[in-house]
Amino acid sequence: MAQLSTLGCYARLMKSLICILLTAFLAVGLFFAGWRFGYHQLEAGREFAVPLIDTRLANAASKAVILHLMDLGQYSDARAIVQGQFNNQMLEVALDSGDWDVSRHDAARRACEAIVTFRNAYPSNYLCRPDHGDAWTVDQVNAYLKRMTEESKK
Repeated sequence: MAQLSTLGCYARLMKSLICILLTAFLAVGLFFAGWRFGYHQLEAGREFAVPLIDTRLANAASKAVILHLMDLGQYSDARAIVQGQFNNQMLEVALDSGDWDVSRHDAARRACEAIVTFRNAYPSNYLCRPDHGDAWTVDQVNAYLKRMTEESKK
């Protein structure tokens, strides 16, 4: 009889040990999965947060340079910087515009129509400057503006 009670105690002890080990393995697995997921989220957050601050600082520094050039009376250099920034931003818009919904595409089309209207008023101000190496960018921006304004005529 003592042996049976010892075996019953041993079986209960083994069940408890197995339950504790399974719980520990589950806890370790959940901890590891959470750590991995959290680490990737942290890295993804850094990818988006740091460039935003860097972009704001770069924009502020660029505006300071433009204002300084205007204070010096070097308006053509200031215009070249603003025009280069405009072309780069329009190129980014053109590259990102593939997966837009209808309302966003319509807003972009209206903005492009306004830009083309401004350009038509003073066409000599929007010529590319090959000496600055921006001919390809200007060609891409012009093609995007043409494509967007032609869509509105359809």
